Amino acid sequence: MAGQFSCFGCLSTLSPEELLSAANTLVDSYPNDLENSFVDELCHFAKFADIFKDDEPGNISTELFLYKLIIDKGVQDTFPNVAIALRTYLVLMVTITNCSAERSFSKLKQIQNRL
Repeated sequence: MAGQFSCFGCLSTLSPEELLSAANTLVDSYPNDLENSFVDELCHFAKFADIFKDDEPGNISTELFLYKLIIDKGVQDTFPNVAIALRTYLVLMVTITNCSAERSFSKLKQIQNRL
């Protein structure tokens, strides 16, 4: 799953062909959430984010910085699909973590009941 969103982590280092391929992969993975215009949006967003790459703090992830950049600069209407993709990525990580913890507690409860 993180591999599908890996394009955000190295946005400025990807070639245009690699960026197009990564964007198409995401659109194919999330057809109900992302429009086909995401491919072009991501290419434009890469140039936009490149302007602010020096402002990135070291204490947060690149994906969170990119999402905050969209919000802080007020460009959600310009890059709506990029904002959706970043929000999806950021929420998926929390969901996966919570599910594994809930499964652990569920197993613990079964063991405790057996004993």
